[in-house]
Amino acid sequence: LDMTQFDYFIGTDPYTAWKDGVRYRHDSENRVVITSMLLMIGYKGTSSLAGKANLLRSSRKICARYSQYDMVPFDTDAELVDVILAVPSTTIRKNTKTTHSGYPMFDFIENAFGCTRD
Repeated sequence: LDMTQFDYFIGTDPYTAWKDGVRYRHDSENRVVITSMLLMIGYKGTSSLAGKANLLRSSRKICARYSQYDMVPFDTDAELVDVILAVPSTTIRKNTKTTHSGYPMFDFIENAFGCTRD
């Protein structure tokens, strides 16, 4: 990638706004070396927490595959998504209580978010 015009590029509107999301330095040969940057990715058609959970999980897999870039996926709902992903997809537990008729009562709790688990 030819970075010889990077200083000019990053100082020209509308790209000056990118200065806040890019950290760079010049090496001993005066070449531009980007040390870190903010990468924003949009997505279309995702309207549920389950969808966000699947996107975040996929993004994390991609980041792990390219670990040399030290990327961290983020979403405003990331903490809630992590809670969703931590819940088993189906949990069955037996209560010690019985119904009024004397039969044991079973609670079936399913993941209401519809996330798939690996």
